[in-house]
Amino acid sequence: MSEAKGAGVKHRAQALDIVRAAAALAVLTYHVWLYRLPRPNSPTRDGWVDFALFELRAGLIVFFVMSGYLLYRPLLRGGRDGAPRTVPLAAYYWRRVVRIVPGYYLAIAGSVLLLWSLDGTPGVRLPDAADLWKFLFFLQNYYSDTLLTLDAPTWTLAVQAAFYLVFPFFLIPASRLGARAWVVPVVLIVFGLAWNWYSYSNALGPIARLAMPAMLPYLALGMLIAHLPPFGTRATAVRVLLAGVALAVANGVWHALGEGEWALGVLRDLPGAIGYALIIAACAQPVIGFHRRLRPAEAFGRWSYGVFLWHLPLLLFIKGHGLMPGSGLATWALLIAVAAAAGATQWRFVERPLLARSRGSS
Repeated sequence: MSEAKGAGVKHRAQALDIVRAAAALAVLTYHVWLYRLPRPNSPTRDGWVDFALFELRAGLIVFFVMSGYLLYRPLLRGGRDGAPRTVPLAAYYWRRVVRIVPGYYLAIAGSVLLLWSLDGTPGVRLPDAADLWKFLFFLQNYYSDTLLTLDAPTWTLAVQAAFYLVFPFFLIPASRLGARAWVVPVVLIVFGLAWNWYSYSNALGPIARLAMPAMLPYLALGMLIAHLPPFGTRATAVRVLLAGVALAVANGVWHALGEGEWALGVLRDLPGAIGYALIIAACAQPVIGFHRRLRPAEAFGRWSYGVFLWHLPLLLFIKGHGLMPGSGLATWALLIAVAAAAGATQWRFVERPLLARSRGSS
């Protein structure tokens, strides 16, 4: 049963936190499967279970779509004729720094402490000490010696940082287009696909494939769905959510089958990202409601940034010290427990206090 009707913001916050929780859990589960393999840096898949677990990597795409939506949607409120308002640059950049940098720096320092003595453990990839400065400036994606090393999932933070840097400049044309502001995210999606086509056609390699322009279609999809009108009924929201789930599953099946090399290289996970965008759009509707029984999942979603940052270093530390349980299920349960504890601690003592201060709260 839902509680009595309350503020739409409360409803959206819980539903979107649960989407975050699901995405973080998907990435965590994927890494448990991957790093239990004998050669995690060159994984093989045998059977449908392996293919299904491998496709949980797409939880990363959910975070990109969510970032685009959450960054852009509040700016549509108060804008003229459905266009976003622009942002004061100093305040905007300060909020972005406060939101991502302290927790990220903490996780990078923790990764060095946890993993530096474990070089040679299968799956542990360490940069040279002289290259650690690149992580401080979110530059690890731009050098082959640091790409996907140390805390590998932080490559997504390098993408996010680049997107946050240029995002205010996307608002300038959008704010002048009125009801046609949706054209801007569409143009960004097309630009990102053109980048992927050029990168694929010229075999530019992993640095180009993991650059911000390559991920721009996912981020821009989040912006695009912010322009959708409100859904009038819960039934509509549920239908949209189910359509999104179907697209996400179809994307995983397509990748598992490996059909269409050119399309896989250019579209990549775009069909799935459209599905995740529909899921986010549905969950952002107040008609979804608020449920007390889902509060544990909501809390896990609130801690998801810390869970995302800390789960792989913790998993590799457990593995490197011979503490990994014999079964994958036990490893999964153990990692959820320790990563949730790390995420909750980071939220309680780092993220939440700094966010409150950045808003001018006491």
